[in-house]
Amino acid sequence: MKKLFILFCAATAVLTSCKETGPYITLTPPPDKVDTTYVLSAPPAAEPHQILVEEFTGASCSNCPEAHEILHVLDSTYPGRLNIIALHDSLSPLSTPPHGAQYDFRAPLAWQIANNIFSSSHTLPCGGVDRLPLGDAGTFGSNYLMGRNMWNSVVPGLLSKTDSMNLKLTSNYDAATGKDEITLTVTYTAPVSVPQNFTIALIEDSIVDVQEFPGYYDDAYHFDAVFRTTVTKTTIGDTLLPSVPVKEAGRVYKVTYRMPIETKWKPEHCRLVAYVHGANAAGGVRVYQSAQTKVIP
Repeated sequence: MKKLFILFCAATAVLTSCKETGPYITLTPPPDKVDTTYVLSAPPAAEPHQILVEEFTGASCSNCPEAHEILHVLDSTYPGRLNIIALHDSLSPLSTPPHGAQYDFRAPLAWQIANNIFSSSHTLPCGGVDRLPLGDAGTFGSNYLMGRNMWNSVVPGLLSKTDSMNLKLTSNYDAATGKDEITLTVTYTAPVSVPQNFTIALIEDSIVDVQEFPGYYDDAYHFDAVFRTTVTKTTIGDTLLPSVPVKEAGRVYKVTYRMPIETKWKPEHCRLVAYVHGANAAGGVRVYQSAQTKVIP
């Protein structure tokens, strides 16, 4: 009887040790957006202002390559100070892909930005600089768009601007799932009482396709900073701390988005551009600060 009892205990121990333990299953997927806010004990110093340039351009615009080159030179002259977005919208026939083109860079959101933010009619190429009216940029007028001949004089004048916030943008792309975890951190360096929104845009570089030049077509032209979509899904962006009317110096707002990168875009060529701007009452204009990062740093 004693031997039988010992054998029974041994068999029970073996069966217990061999029992499989199932994997832990997360029944609730992580949310697409998570945000938080807190206040630092001491506010940081203001970092240099980064200028947002929203360039309206087109592959069937023979003068647009000259505009691209002007912005390229400015970007090289002031490294780390310009965040350029090239918008191909359907307001102009010059945005239509030329004969033989592989890609159509026009995007519905690009048209909405052109129509809702820059509502006036315009001729390509042109662009908004920090979404400032021409009068605020030192030139007579109230339009928010300016021709390429003005960028060289307007951009340097904004480099010394003192900002009321610092922006930090990070990306954590998961190639296995094709999803990107994008985090924007806004840190106020001075009190702000005006309502603000923020936008995060996805752009793509190094796309080779057909571009019209004066008198000929280049079928191996390199397109950069091509607007693809926004992480924040409206043209006016997402509201920035609407429950905090006065953002005191040291106030931090941190938001994380999780979004898929479409397979037709190449993550290794994509960048993210974030910018804080006027809220709905301001029509989305007046950019306070901007920042960028690569999808795959």
